[in-house]
Amino acid sequence: MSTLPSLSSRVAALVAALLCVAPQAFARLLDRPVYLSPSTTVLGLYDSTDPTRRGVDSVLPRAKAALEQLGLSLQLHDISGTYPAPETLRSVRAIITAFDDPAMPNAQQYQAWLAQQIDAGKRLVILGNFGAWQDSDTKEWVDGVNAVFRRLGVSAQGDWTDVVSNLRVVGTPNATIVTHVDLAASAHFQLFRVVDAAVKAHLVIERTDKPKSQSAVVFTGPRGGMALERYDEADDGKSLIDLKAFLSDSLFPALEPGGRVLAVIDPDVQSARRMEDNLQWVFRYSRVQADFVSFDELGKLTRRDFRRYGAVLIGTDGGDNLGPEAARSLESWVKEDGGGLVTLMPLTIPAWDPMLGIAKRGDGVISPTGMRVVGKLYPGLDGMVIADRDDPTDANPRGTWNVIGTVPDLALKSDCVRLVVTTDPEGQDVDGSPVLWTRTHGKGHVAVRNDYASVEKIYRGQILQLIQSVMPISAVPIVNAGVYFMDDAPQPMWDVKRYPIEGEYGISDTDFYRDVWWPDMLALAKEFDIKYTFVLIFSYDDATSKGFTADPFYASPSKGVPLQIAREVIAQGHEMGFHGYNHQSLVHDKGYTSAGWPTREAMVESLRLARSEWERLFGPGHAPFTYIAPNNHIHRAGKEAVKIVFPEIRVMAAQYLDEGDIEGGEWDTDPDVAQFMGMPRVSSEFYLGTHNNVGFHDSLMLGGLWTHFVHPDDVYDPGRNGGMAWKSLRESQRAMFQHLKKNYPWLRSMTARDAYYELVRYRTDPFHAVPEAGGIRIAMGSGSTATRWFQVKVPPSSRAVGKTNATLRHAYPDYGIYIFEGTGPEAYVAVEGGSR
Repeated sequence: MSTLPSLSSRVAALVAALLCVAPQAFARLLDRPVYLSPSTTVLGLYDSTDPTRRGVDSVLPRAKAALEQLGLSLQLHDISGTYPAPETLRSVRAIITAFDDPAMPNAQQYQAWLAQQIDAGKRLVILGNFGAWQDSDTKEWVDGVNAVFRRLGVSAQGDWTDVVSNLRVVGTPNATIVTHVDLAASAHFQLFRVVDAAVKAHLVIERTDKPKSQSAVVFTGPRGGMALERYDEADDGKSLIDLKAFLSDSLFPALEPGGRVLAVIDPDVQSARRMEDNLQWVFRYSRVQADFVSFDELGKLTRRDFRRYGAVLIGTDGGDNLGPEAARSLESWVKEDGGGLVTLMPLTIPAWDPMLGIAKRGDGVISPTGMRVVGKLYPGLDGMVIADRDDPTDANPRGTWNVIGTVPDLALKSDCVRLVVTTDPEGQDVDGSPVLWTRTHGKGHVAVRNDYASVEKIYRGQILQLIQSVMPISAVPIVNAGVYFMDDAPQPMWDVKRYPIEGEYGISDTDFYRDVWWPDMLALAKEFDIKYTFVLIFSYDDATSKGFTADPFYASPSKGVPLQIAREVIAQGHEMGFHGYNHQSLVHDKGYTSAGWPTREAMVESLRLARSEWERLFGPGHAPFTYIAPNNHIHRAGKEAVKIVFPEIRVMAAQYLDEGDIEGGEWDTDPDVAQFMGMPRVSSEFYLGTHNNVGFHDSLMLGGLWTHFVHPDDVYDPGRNGGMAWKSLRESQRAMFQHLKKNYPWLRSMTARDAYYELVRYRTDPFHAVPEAGGIRIAMGSGSTATRWFQVKVPPSSRAVGKTNATLRHAYPDYGIYIFEGTGPEAYVAVEGGSR
């Protein structure tokens, strides 16, 4: 019957991370993300066997001059000899081809090689002829060109003609890139049909003698671009395009739809594994598209590279080794291009101090005894004091954000907006050192975290909110589900009088649960529209190989009350789930959570007894849908045993955070048994206290999700009742529900069974947010009439208004947060009012 980790265990986890404990000491982590390999070098390919030397003598020299203006260099390579060496390819960011002849040796091999380079992340720019339509040795026209062109976002479909009278320009060419059009001089047509909506066609021509023949002869897209021969330059060498603008658009695509994020990590630091994992899960849950880059490689990115992103996230500390040019590039992107920067750890980059709002650095660090929320961080946190104490009767909710350890001593500029500061244990000092703040820097915005807390899993929601806070507009999906679990309930009862209920009511535990506790919990459920998910266990013996019996559940001192409550749970519309035959975690190894099960077959045998008793009590039509692992601990063999005996079960729940042998879970498909959906719990107990408050709110910030659990016998447990008897605990529980209702009136309370279907939609339905002028468009997939919930965040001076398939359910104008219920395949939300 484990609760969430204690403060000391979480501090230990943080210290372990910062002291570079090996990654296997932690719970199962995601695969490491693929890191970008930025470079300032572009590879220029030419073919020395071309009848003319146009590529190497004319096109590539002009490209070299244009690239230098963009901060890049050009390295030439003759493709008629050998392919570039792997070390050469690793050091280039893009490939430009400049051919004049349609044929080359081994053309099909070249096509496949070029496709591989695009897949490896190299952008491809074609200037002139593609050069590999025909094999020069066999004279055969080679199939397979679309292995390259489709990766660029077009389909090459032939239809060649040189009959100029049948050609015409479609629409108005993009004058920024196309400087001159002369169809008589170009004198040829080839069909390149756009197949990717992200491709921008700058010059489109068509054949008047063939319908639907619009061809993009000059285009750019996410993976490069093309300027077809004699549309890039005339036969006399006159340029027909602004090559610098064309290359800039091909090599430095503008901000991608949805606001892509660049995460900067130092992968050689062991604590980076925790940060990587946290960020990957933030991006998975929020559907935010992201790239990772090593801090050491940051200097190879230019200001134009940053324009691809809505936010840059620095997830490492220090930074003394960042070169001045790199520091200037990113600072200019924020100040002049309106970029958003989030720093998640203390940075020591003096050139950035003005941007980050640091007026003065102190000589040392502060070891805070508490923290206080002093700004608009997120609804429900206003004025929250975080200190190393637990006062559940305090009307001001408290949490455990002091796992930060130390905070560098800083003084901020007056234009910074402080969100969290250090304080004393009583929360009286509101002028402490800054821990978290935001600032406007020119056209852009920064959010700064001055501690190490973001390495902790329990801060993922805050990371997401900080990302959204520096972007002009964003939208992320939410579950909108609150699940309240009753673990070990109904439990065996012994009809004995125990402290503190004996002194408060003078009755036995059996009479208390029947006559006081259960009626009170039903009354709270009715008052606040709460649905409970009970999970029942039959025995508390330590049998793991034989001697399985369900007798304790029916013990005579219980007076039949456990069964009575269980049947009332079902009758009242709550859920009755399963917690196991006994409380021995289904793992093979002996430990504090289990005596150890010798085989999976022994697990199955005990569960078969439990199923038999379950069906006898509730009938075969009431098989459980939810399973809570005893002690929140279970391994693959245990999950397989549950699936064998209870194939109806779909929810596999434990806890969210790591604790000892326990691997914290995710709201995702189970990594061992795909039939199960994880539904880990983030908070516990009948009150808000220092051990649960951060997780309580952070999961709401991350995915609009609240998963909480209690044990009925917490009332009798001095380690869990906060020193309170039932009347005080009941009022603390009421205060928790009031806090939810006041701050999150949109949150839907539901059983774990109902939440399962919401989680499946949340994790599997498409969600793609595309900012537009004046609003944001959200694609949510077709073929479903189910509603999907999402959060839109805008500057507090603006407001979000649902225009199409988006019904506003709650607004937090002071935070710029709006909760919408969406229907249909696409929703549109407009932004009205001022800007930042």
